[in-house]
Amino acid sequence: MCGRFNLAGLSWPELWHLMNDGTAPAGWDSGRNVQIPQSYNVAPTQDVPFVHLLRDRAGELHGEMARWGLIPGWFKKPIKEWKANTINARVETVAEAPSYRDAYRKGRCLVPMAGYFEWSTMTATKRAYYIKHRVELGILVAGLFTEVRLPDFSGPTCAILTEEAKGQLAKIHDRQPVILTREAARMWLDGKPIEDIPRLPVELLQLTRVSGKVGSWKAQGPDLIKPVEGDVEEGV
Repeated sequence: MCGRFNLAGLSWPELWHLMNDGTAPAGWDSGRNVQIPQSYNVAPTQDVPFVHLLRDRAGELHGEMARWGLIPGWFKKPIKEWKANTINARVETVAEAPSYRDAYRKGRCLVPMAGYFEWSTMTATKRAYYIKHRVELGILVAGLFTEVRLPDFSGPTCAILTEEAKGQLAKIHDRQPVILTREAARMWLDGKPIEDIPRLPVELLQLTRVSGKVGSWKAQGPDLIKPVEGDVEEGV
């Protein structure tokens, strides 16, 4: 599960670098888009950046902001009445689950992150960890989005795809986000089945113990991603 992540240091130009050779998509105008919030501790229901394809513009990439916590298109009541936890969608059931199946077919997106936080559930002591790419400035996570118009909310909403944790990540938790390579990211946006899309090798991810202060949604600042004494193996 991914319940908190970091956006600090990630900008739209850096995102385009992650996705291609650094060239902004055709027609891109940074002035028309809200800047990526430089938050070290993004929590559910807050606005996050996402990238999708504009189908009416020959598949042009488009970046904007969405509420983290997907609301399905068939839900028409006030958003405050939506009680389900839909920040993460499981790959095992995403194609059939009522909350996600429509978005799986026509609402593919990418949710970029500088890195994400995870609490250990496989260790004797609960600890916080920060996971990021060893080389790149960020990671690309498979996601889903919807455009909704409700009595008290209008706009995009999104969810992150998760799957069974692998390698070193499995030492702390049984789930992880679906993290994609640049090539795989485009495959996902183009509609390929999730089971046919290659993942970023887990060896390219760096796992670091960090302060438990990230547990408070009010906590911010670079200290949240600063390593603390001790390593992953101590609690396993």
